[in-house]
Amino acid sequence: MVLGKLYLKPLGGLCNRMRCIDSAIVLCEKYKYELIVLWVKDHALNCGFDKLFKPLTSKKITISVIDLPTGFPERYSNRFQNLLLARPHPKRFRRLLLVKADPFKAVSNLRLLSKVEKVDKTKVKSNHFFSDIYASVPDKHEKHVKELDNWLLSKTTILLPNMFSDRKIIFIESCYRLYDNKIRYVDFEPIDIIVQRVNALINAKKNVLGIHIRQTDHAMAIEKSPVAKFVEMAKKELDLNPHLELYLSTDNHRVINTFKSVFSNRLIYQTVTSYNRNSPFAIQDAVVDLYALSKTEKIYGSHQSTFNQTAADIGGLPLKIVH
Repeated sequence: MVLGKLYLKPLGGLCNRMRCIDSAIVLCEKYKYELIVLWVKDHALNCGFDKLFKPLTSKKITISVIDLPTGFPERYSNRFQNLLLARPHPKRFRRLLLVKADPFKAVSNLRLLSKVEKVDKTKVKSNHFFSDIYASVPDKHEKHVKELDNWLLSKTTILLPNMFSDRKIIFIESCYRLYDNKIRYVDFEPIDIIVQRVNALINAKKNVLGIHIRQTDHAMAIEKSPVAKFVEMAKKELDLNPHLELYLSTDNHRVINTFKSVFSNRLIYQTVTSYNRNSPFAIQDAVVDLYALSKTEKIYGSHQSTFNQTAADIGGLPLKIVH
C-alpha cells in the first residue's frame, strides 16, 4: 500500500540526475511512497528521459517520469519562486505553459502544477539545502565524489526520514544522492538503440581499460587530472599487459587526437559530433559512453567527476582517480 507521494526534481547533467533518482527509488521503496520524477529539459540536459532510458519500474512502488519545460515548477508558480529561487521570475511565465506547449501537454502541465503547489512548505527541500551541506565538507576540493557523497549522506540520512514520517506529499529538488543504496542503478535500462551502440563498441571484449577524461567546464578535473598523467598511466598499463586496449571517454576532441597519436592501434572510442548538452544527440552519446565504460575491467577517471563514478557503480568496477 502506497502511503505518500514524492515529487522529485533531479538537477544538473546526466549522472547528477541519475544518482538522485537512483537513491530516491530506494528511499521511496523503504517508506512506501509513490515517486513522480519531474524531468526538466534545460541547458544542462536537453533530452527527454524516454530518449535515453526505458521506463523505470519497481516491484514495490509506482514510478513515473514526466518530461517538463525549463524552470518547472518555480518559473510558473509564485509560491515555488519563494521556496526555491533567490530571485523570483515574472508572473507572466505561468502563461507560457499554455502558449509554448502543445494543447495536451499544456493542460496536463497545469494540472500537475496545481498538485505540486499544494505541497506544504515544510515538506519542500530545495537544492540549496543540500548544497549548503556540501559546502561544509572539510577540504572539499581534495575529496573524491564518493567521499563527498558519504559526507552528505551522513547528514541527510538523519534529516530526510523525518519528512517521510507522516504520509504526506513531499517535494525535493536535488542533484545529489539522497540515500545510501548499496546496489546502484539497477533500475536504469538504456533504450535498445543505445544498447546496440554500446555493444558495437565494446561487447564481449576482454582486456579493456576504461579511461574517462573530463575537460571543458570542469575546472577541478582539468587542474587535478591533467591529460599528460592519463597518457603516462596508460603507457604503464600497456607495458604490463601487451594485449590491453583502451576505451576512451571524453568531452574534448583534442584529448581524442592526443590519444590517437600515441595509442592509435590500441584505442577504442565513440565518434561524437557534438558535446553540447543542449543537443539530445549529444546526451544519447553520453549514455553510450557511460555504459561502454561500465563494461571495461577497471576505470581511470578524472577528479570529482560523477560520470566516472557512475560508470564504475553501474559495472561494479574499481575506479582509480588520476592525479
